[in-house]
Amino acid sequence: MSAVIPGAEPIGVPAAPPRPLLTVKDLKGKAEPDWCPGCGDFGVLNALKQAIAELGLYPHEVMTISGIGCSSNLPGYINTYGMHTLHGRSLAVATDEHDPEGGLISDEYTNPHMRQAMHEKRMRKMHGILPLIAPPAIVGREDADVTLIGWGSTEGVIQEAMQQLAATHQIVANNLQIKWLVPLHASEIMQILGASKRTIIVENNYSGQFARYLRSETSFVPDGHIRKYDGEPFMPHHIVERVRQIVAREATQYVPTHEMLV
Repeated sequence: MSAVIPGAEPIGVPAAPPRPLLTVKDLKGKAEPDWCPGCGDFGVLNALKQAIAELGLYPHEVMTISGIGCSSNLPGYINTYGMHTLHGRSLAVATDEHDPEGGLISDEYTNPHMRQAMHEKRMRKMHGILPLIAPPAIVGREDADVTLIGWGSTEGVIQEAMQQLAATHQIVANNLQIKWLVPLHASEIMQILGASKRTIIVENNYSGQFARYLRSETSFVPDGHIRKYDGEPFMPHHIVERVRQIVAREATQYVPTHEMLV
């Protein structure tokens, strides 16, 4: 939260003066550690305080999350937000809005103007983040016969299917894998797809969630869909056979059936 993201500050507002840095003493919690003398947890606690101080963070900008056991009493010994969870799992936490200093704005003690300002502040950060993220790029030949569009975990199986399409059916395919949905590189994606000869979206769900999202953001409609929603991952031949049929204009949407091996 201490990073300055281009575009995150309102235009015409002068930069705030540097705020004073906290010391390790400022990060002392309300409770005293009850660890055994010589316990290594004392070193962990001191190192954490030192790191927070050197990073110039304030208590409301840090959340200390622990599991269970003696060492997990640490959130009580440091002046930050804290939460005890369980071994090996994260718990969902709901929170109200807060002001720039971390003060809670609840439904009872609300401040509509502050809520709106804080929400707009977060949205400005999205505009600053987008240029810092590498846009998606084509994998394979730019003059391919078909572009296979994927997102999430389909990248590996799509690219394996590309090799089989070229070797078995002389169909040259490339892959556009979308890795960031929000924020979305809409203009870069459309520039690539606008030059594609034919497009097929491959995704692991019934309703075509990504296809509908891409259409809502860009108005783009692909030439075909390959969807799988039986709880099993795609195999390369699922994509190869369906791409061949879509390219041959035998259909526009296919749902492959996963073979049951006994």
